[in-house]
Amino acid sequence: MEEAEQQALTRTWRMQSWRRKRRKASRLPDAVLGSIVSLLATKEGARTQAISRRWRPLWRSAPLNLVVDSELINKTHKLIDLIPKILSEHRGPTRRFLLCFRIDDCYDKIEGWLSSQALDGLQELQLNPKLWFADRKKLYPLPPSAYRFSPTLRVANSTAFTSRT
Repeated sequence: MEEAEQQALTRTWRMQSWRRKRRKASRLPDAVLGSIVSLLATKEGARTQAISRRWRPLWRSAPLNLVVDSELINKTHKLIDLIPKILSEHRGPTRRFLLCFRIDDCYDKIEGWLSSQALDGLQELQLNPKLWFADRKKLYPLPPSAYRFSPTLRVANSTAFTSRT
């Protein structure tokens, strides 16, 4: 068998294997699929909408783990502008909101994000901005809207923020 034929057979086998696995996952009840999707990071969770028509509504209704970090921002420069869109279009509860990137890029927007009704009932809030070496001693005031989560928060972590204004 020639190498080209072998590669073609390998590709065909891999595609068939992937399709079988996808069919198995699609047989799971929506509640189970929603639980799985809710454990995924934002980017991967959003990608599940492309799997099939049945999966499209799952990400929007599953609990959201909104993780915005510098790696994601560097790959998608407009992600800061997408955060309000994600918060407004996601119908399910938001379980986790993690911000970990250069704060100078969006400090003025954080208050608006934290005021979003989509974050009602938030369980985990992490505000860990990346700071340039010269800015390491600078403390930013904690946005007042962050205090509204105190009844539901299980985890709160913040660096470079102070509760003193």
